[in-house]
Amino acid sequence: MYTKTFQVVQYLADTLDSYVTSGQLGAHLGVSSRMILRYVKEAEALGRENGFEIRSYKGRGYQIKITDQVRCQAFFKDMGGHTGSQGDELIREVVRRILICDGCKMDELEELFNYSRSSMSRITTLSNSYLENFGLELFSKAYTGLYISGNEISIRDCMYHLLEKTEEEEIWNALDIREVQERDIRKWMERCFKKYGLCAKEKEEQQFFKYLAITIKRISLGKEIYFGYLAHLDGKEPFKAQMKTTRCLLKKYFPNNRLEGECMYLTLIWMQTFGGNSRINQIDEHNLMFFHGLVMKGLKKIQDNYGVDLNGDEVLVNGLILHVASSYGKYLVHMETENPFYEELQKIYPTAYYYAIELAECITEYTKQNLSVGELGFLTMYFASSLEQENKIRKFKTVLISETMPGAARLLKSRLEQTYTGLEVMDMGNYGEGDALPEEADFYITMLPCGQESSLEKEVVTVSPFLNEKDQMRINFALMRLKRRESLETLCRRDGFYLWDKPMRKKGVLTRICDLLIEQGRLLEEQKNAVMKRENLVSTEISPFAALPHCLIDGESFFVFVLMKNPVPWGKANVRLVILGCFKRGDEKIKEVLERLFLLVSDEEWINKLAGSKCYEEFITYLREFDGGYLC
Repeated sequence: MYTKTFQVVQYLADTLDSYVTSGQLGAHLGVSSRMILRYVKEAEALGRENGFEIRSYKGRGYQIKITDQVRCQAFFKDMGGHTGSQGDELIREVVRRILICDGCKMDELEELFNYSRSSMSRITTLSNSYLENFGLELFSKAYTGLYISGNEISIRDCMYHLLEKTEEEEIWNALDIREVQERDIRKWMERCFKKYGLCAKEKEEQQFFKYLAITIKRISLGKEIYFGYLAHLDGKEPFKAQMKTTRCLLKKYFPNNRLEGECMYLTLIWMQTFGGNSRINQIDEHNLMFFHGLVMKGLKKIQDNYGVDLNGDEVLVNGLILHVASSYGKYLVHMETENPFYEELQKIYPTAYYYAIELAECITEYTKQNLSVGELGFLTMYFASSLEQENKIRKFKTVLISETMPGAARLLKSRLEQTYTGLEVMDMGNYGEGDALPEEADFYITMLPCGQESSLEKEVVTVSPFLNEKDQMRINFALMRLKRRESLETLCRRDGFYLWDKPMRKKGVLTRICDLLIEQGRLLEEQKNAVMKRENLVSTEISPFAALPHCLIDGESFFVFVLMKNPVPWGKANVRLVILGCFKRGDEKIKEVLERLFLLVSDEEWINKLAGSKCYEEFITYLREFDGGYLC
């Protein structure tokens, strides 16, 4: 729902017993009578679902009638806090309309949505930005009107996202399909479940049902998928058997079409939706060499670009091979992978995240398939596991200054050993009265300030015996300082800082930054292309507030910080800070720098401070405060 529509409903609700004319509504909202007609129609549609009606009385105006008090109250309560975040609804509806009609003239859209030509033109421009997320583009052709161009599988991926919140019983109407009997499809699915001994979850059924509906719609429009070059995928008997069953279903609705590519597409969807852990058992052994080579190419790329050799980690290598092999069908059909830990993985394991991007880039290069964000998260988990093993080998040492609380000290020691596998608690000792603390300790931990911290040559961290979240943060900062080589301030040079007031789109921001660096001789055209390529592969927002696109260069590593006055839509975030990282191939410092940058941009308090900076000096002051106050 849109903000103006809600304002119409709210205004009518405030004048419940009176009639309100179009002129009054127009004056209240500051729009024309034609626009009011559109908002009233949207309000009528909302009312049917939310317990109210908008009634029109000729010569008098409009009046709202409450039909369901409970639903209506719930509607106002829910929408009160969301009126500013619904603009995408219209864009999604415009894209859906163009897709299900396989083209739509501008006049038809103007009439359907009650917008003027100029307003509709702006909306279609925004719709094109939405389509770019799927690798699609909106074109206009004489006599045809607007149509969407791109890979057929990507188009279906886009349609699936447009139907994401649509209930099953509404799917056929949403796609304007009339000739298909849902009951017959349900029976077919039940026979398949029984035949293969599957126990499907409701969510899985809904997912396949939507893909099937989209497939039927696209075939009816004459848009088919050709999978001939993937014929080797049908090597396993379960795949062949399901192909045969799928072919029977499609033949029922399209008896005159061969549809081999569509059968393979739907079979891949079926196997990836309902296959579960058995997908690993469906891997054809002779294809494993292909996936082994794919993973090894990715690890070679990581070694070349980051100077890290992971080939010796057999658990990592074998895990990645099996995962990529079992998920390959999902890559081919652009199926989304849900991963609720994606954002947390970015924050905790930024290095593993960048390794995963390198492997994902390699998979895309050799298979021409982009990976979903959720799938990137799963690859990150494999690399994170490997890094955890590496961290266990590299341990830091600490001494617990027990003071006069030995029981509490033992509790804290136990908590430390459980929480920090990379931290060795050497001893529980006292400081003072001739007692000396072990010199090999990297830092000290105490529960009560001893009053003599300044006389110790190493850092003293004060925590509680319960080791709560704030205590862990203090220890994390202490460990980070031990690994740190330079301050954040040194990363942001004056010639690498920009304040931009003009509203821009993501592509415009990246293009402008890269072009400036090319003019300065600090970046090459091919490196600019690499930035764009990575952004197309996966959106690089690393928190709700910041994005960190990157490329690899041969010179010294550097960063460019761009502070945007107006938030920029960036994937699922609206970012104010864009940090372009240009990393020297094999630079060992990058891992530690990334950890600290991710820590900085994940903290809303510090991002708000940085976003409020009016100049370079103020921005640097906040960086220095974060580095000093938080980390020192």
